[in-house]
Amino acid sequence: MSKDPARNWLWVLVGNSVRLLDLDTMNAMPAYKTSDEATNIAHNALDNSTVIALRGGVFHRYHTTDEAELIEVDHWVNEGQRVYWTTFDSQTGDLLTVGASGDVLTWKPRPLLQTEFDAQSASPTTEGIRSFQIIPSTPGQWPALVGDHNGTLFRLETRNSSRTDLRFDRDAFRKFAVIDEHRLVLANEESGQNIFDQRSNAFTKLPIPFSNGNFFVLADQWLADTDLSSNRIRLVDLNDSKNIITLPAYNPTCACIAPRNQRVFWNNNNSVMVRSLNENSEEKLLETFSRNPWHLRVSPDESLLAIGLSDREIYLWDWRANKRVGPVMMHEGQVYAVAFSPGGRTLLTVDDSATLRFWNITTGQQVSQTNLGITPGNSINTAKFTLDGNFVVVLHDGDNITTFRIR
Repeated sequence: MSKDPARNWLWVLVGNSVRLLDLDTMNAMPAYKTSDEATNIAHNALDNSTVIALRGGVFHRYHTTDEAELIEVDHWVNEGQRVYWTTFDSQTGDLLTVGASGDVLTWKPRPLLQTEFDAQSASPTTEGIRSFQIIPSTPGQWPALVGDHNGTLFRLETRNSSRTDLRFDRDAFRKFAVIDEHRLVLANEESGQNIFDQRSNAFTKLPIPFSNGNFFVLADQWLADTDLSSNRIRLVDLNDSKNIITLPAYNPTCACIAPRNQRVFWNNNNSVMVRSLNENSEEKLLETFSRNPWHLRVSPDESLLAIGLSDREIYLWDWRANKRVGPVMMHEGQVYAVAFSPGGRTLLTVDDSATLRFWNITTGQQVSQTNLGITPGNSINTAKFTLDGNFVVVLHDGDNITTFRIR
């Protein structure tokens, strides 16, 4: 038996078959037949693939869909020797096996860079949807959203397009941010900024006043508030609201955090800055660009910073060595979203032509591209990636939310 790292499933090997059990519903899914007795199993957390070894020394690698369909993407033969042990290297994604000879062998999986999309329109696509944020969820699952429709917040399940309005005082917010499945930050001029817990229907006041800038949650812990009138970004520790860090920033638009390295990155006009999250740390300049950075993202291993400017340029930056990595990546139009793939080997971007591009972060070269199939140009309001990089959610045409799954 083996627990799936991306979904709440249990994999069970029974003779010449593989069975999956949904631990949320306790329902058994249809069995998958193998050509020989299945002896062991391993999961790759970097790309959510699975290897199943068979008694005769053959082992197969599968991509598994949300519908529990197993799609074979690789297979190897261990010279007829039975494979007794399999695992994936958590850093490289290489497959390691031990066979009957006792030798440890390394296998290079074929990269899972797939550019087919499943598009699913999400309701309610009535006029007036102003913004949305994605609720953090289990990797690989269709995301849930919180959206603002004419002053009413609603939760939207993108898988089945079901809407649930969030019930509280209509005047409770002018802007909002999603913390997790149950908690939001709501803000208006009168009451300032408050954490709203849907389970208890209670508000907890934060010690910062309302500002007219955007705000968003970073690394599941910090609220970043872009205070345009005071030229600063305030970081509030949601686990200890007395811990507030002020970042000087003219025309602030974006910020991100490397939680393991305790670093925060943000823009100060056309410059990208960095400092430690320690209380008395000094800020440092990484680089000044020709345009205002609109997108900052940290790679999963926290070694690189992706910087998307307000025009068409995207940079990869080694923030420790403070130098650009690879060539400048160029879109044909304005860039609306930037995200690293879960394994950190690929950068995904969306521009105003409704084109999604895949970039190899080692070479900086475009690997492939796919058009999202929606009206290009000014009709795209915003696009966001889920944290696992498996989905992109686009607000377009003023009242439509469409979710795309990267296959």
